[in-house]
Amino acid sequence: MNPGMNRIAPAFLLLALSLSAACTSPLPPPCSKNLTPSIIPGRDAYALTLSSFPGLPLSPDPGLEASSSCLYQYRWLATDGTFLSWREPDFIVREIGNDTIADNGTVYWTWRDPDLPASGHDVRITLEVRDPGGSTLLGSTTLSVGWEGETAVVRKNGG
Repeated sequence: MNPGMNRIAPAFLLLALSLSAACTSPLPPPCSKNLTPSIIPGRDAYALTLSSFPGLPLSPDPGLEASSSCLYQYRWLATDGTFLSWREPDFIVREIGNDTIADNGTVYWTWRDPDLPASGHDVRITLEVRDPGGSTLLGSTTLSVGWEGETAVVRKNGG
């Protein structure tokens, strides 16, 4: 047998064993930390007739505990009204409902019912941050939107 082969075989065996051990070692699941998210409003108030936006801009912030390498899933829910998508490349406004899954981009909240502001009922907007597969809830937060005439006002107390 070739003397050089005698050195290669044990090295190859060690490499194979270390790879095998790495594949069977339990690794912590990625993107599974509990989070303390927040909703970042793009403005303090929104009026249907006095805005260059299609709705109240809302952006998700997964919180300080979040990993920058995780592609979290964001679920937006609203007790009334609807969310809109408005982004590049075409900037077409699309209604995406009051229970929708989105990436980390801005969504816009608005209402279609002209009687909603007169009702005086606050609208609760909830943001859920989930793992990339959407199966595990990692954190959630709510934001209340109140009314001032025909304007939706983001409450400063956050809830």
